[in-house]
Amino acid sequence: MNTSRIAGWAKGSNEAKCLKLVLVGDTAVGKSCLITNYLENSFTDEYEPTVLDVFKGIKEVKKKQINMEIHDTSGDEHLGVNRKIQYKDADCFMICVASNQPTSLGNVSRWINEIQEVEPYVPIALILTKSDILEMADEDDENSVSMEKITKAKEDSGLTVAAKTSSKEWEDFNVHKAFNKTLTAAYIFKYEA
Repeated sequence: MNTSRIAGWAKGSNEAKCLKLVLVGDTAVGKSCLITNYLENSFTDEYEPTVLDVFKGIKEVKKKQINMEIHDTSGDEHLGVNRKIQYKDADCFMICVASNQPTSLGNVSRWINEIQEVEPYVPIALILTKSDILEMADEDDENSVSMEKITKAKEDSGLTVAAKTSSKEWEDFNVHKAFNKTLTAAYIFKYEA
């Protein structure tokens, strides 16, 4: 059987290549909006707290069709046990930090520690969300998180990727670029390292 013609199978491989991505971060930082934007190219202002959502489908990574699993987790501290179950066998993580929520940047080390308790070696990206709000704020405002702060936190923590996103103003495909950087790092780590 020629598997290169079956949707979801990587060309030239006898088995499907797959990646599992888990998004984490404080409550209301925009994790669900990022996923919706990435999968559907849309945005909504409506907020509905997430306990757990799992999205499955096929996406292109490094010019290969990859079976994807994207896990949207809750930032609620009381759901930590449930969240850690989702971490098992993840190939990469996105820690989301909202530009209008400085406490979310302060909690990055907590998220890293929680992730590395279960998956100590996989790539982790640090993603600035809601960057459209930054344009209305003063860059030096202590109540906002700038990309410079994200880059510094990424470097200080030894994370793999840093990216700036806005699910609301996404015409430049910034959300897609952030996912692509993260998923490419995971693909290289899993299949080429």
